[in-house]
Amino acid sequence: MNPLNKPKSLQDILKQRQQSGFVGREEQVNVFRQNLKLPLEDSRRHFLFNVWGQGRVGKTTLLRQFRQIAESYKVSP
Repeated sequence: MNPLNKPKSLQDILKQRQQSGFVGREEQVNVFRQNLKLPLEDSRRHFLFNVWGQGRVGKTTLLRQFRQIAESYKVSP
């Protein structure tokens, strides 16, 4: 069998999906994005977000996504 035609392992598939983009947690991501769109002076604007939950449910991945979103909203002085 040609190694190029070898079926992908579950590990290969999971790794590919993880690298293809962030999936899930749309509600939390949308809340975070909408918050960043508010003016700094707006009383609805939050400056802290609490992320908690059981181990291995994606908290760190969600925080990495938040960081990417926040960096895309940076405004130069």
